[in-house]
Amino acid sequence: MTHSAEEILSVVGDKRLTTREIAAELDCHPETANRRLRQLEEDGLLSSTRSGQMLLWTRARQPRAFLVRVDADRIPNFIVGIRTPIEIVRDGVPPSLVPDPLQEYEAVRAWTVSRSVALDYLSEFERMYPGDRLLFTWEDTIIADCALDRRVDNPQVSDYLWPETVGRESTEYPITLLLTDYRPRSIVVADLVGSENAIGDRHHQRTLTQLPEECHASLVAEYGSLESALAEIHTDPPALLPVEREPDTVERDDLPESVPTGVGKTERWTRAMLQHQLAARIKDAYENQCAVCDSHRLTPSNEPEIEVAYLQPLSEGGEPTSRNAIALCRLHHWALDVGWLAISDQYDVLVRDRPEQPGFNDFIQFAGTSLSLPADETVHPDPAFLRAHRERVATDEWLSQPLEPTG
Repeated sequence: MTHSAEEILSVVGDKRLTTREIAAELDCHPETANRRLRQLEEDGLLSSTRSGQMLLWTRARQPRAFLVRVDADRIPNFIVGIRTPIEIVRDGVPPSLVPDPLQEYEAVRAWTVSRSVALDYLSEFERMYPGDRLLFTWEDTIIADCALDRRVDNPQVSDYLWPETVGRESTEYPITLLLTDYRPRSIVVADLVGSENAIGDRHHQRTLTQLPEECHASLVAEYGSLESALAEIHTDPPALLPVEREPDTVERDDLPESVPTGVGKTERWTRAMLQHQLAARIKDAYENQCAVCDSHRLTPSNEPEIEVAYLQPLSEGGEPTSRNAIALCRLHHWALDVGWLAISDQYDVLVRDRPEQPGFNDFIQFAGTSLSLPADETVHPDPAFLRAHRERVATDEWLSQPLEPTG
């Protein structure tokens, strides 16, 4: 197994470590670690010094800075995720529900990256390493900066951290940047990069912009380090986003419709987190298999296709409980929602009696078959919810067995 440069740099951090110490952290043989460390030294990312019989390894690269634009629709993720760390909930939650990259954290600051942004700014992400500073900008002002702890390419992490967005495609935000060393700021971008530098204007059009090398070198020459420059140029108090200003200073047009504020945010967050945990438990109980067709499909990245279908939709006041839910593949989830399928009180599959309608032949084979339910009866659908679903989606007759061949 070849360990990534990001993983090794994260282990080294700001320490001086021997080859054996790094190998122990990476759980690999010292010779394997030594070969990889030599490669990173050739790439200019690590440097080694000899101490007696041992080599001591340190990071050779000074932290770089990246301007990250906070758009209006990302304000909620900045407030809960950057300004306020997200607690990793463990009380009453099976450990398996916490994604592996988050197991070591009690709380975490994080920023998600969409697939389109990751592709558009691929070169910037390839130049980003642990310890680099992310400078979050709102309009012309740097409002905060953090150090990159690690990059995680796993959509389950963003789904866990922001469960209220789970309804979107699971791969929409597959990359999460885990951050540390949060510092609130109030720095005009032009004061940091220089008014004559084109980046001061260009960052408005770009989601992610690396601070140019000449700008970085100038800041280090004048202030001694990037961190010192940020601290010196910062002016109190820290900048506020529109939703954080006094009510009489806020223009309502500044507020995106999706921004939740006050107690309502906490209530929605708690409800969404519970729904997310419930969905994970239901999928686990059904072993990621469709209750109708027993299909078990995985994406190339090992994500299950299975979805949780609510008999009475949550958007219509349905209860977020396993008794109101079934695990289904995408096709049969859709079929249940639109009224092609229903379930009898005895847990048999019913098919809508519409043989003339395109799609009928895709479902009639399952008429009368029994749902594949978990051994734990406490997660079986409640017949009251099954009846309510049948009444909601259709009033005509259902077929409880396949049609006899004609002719």
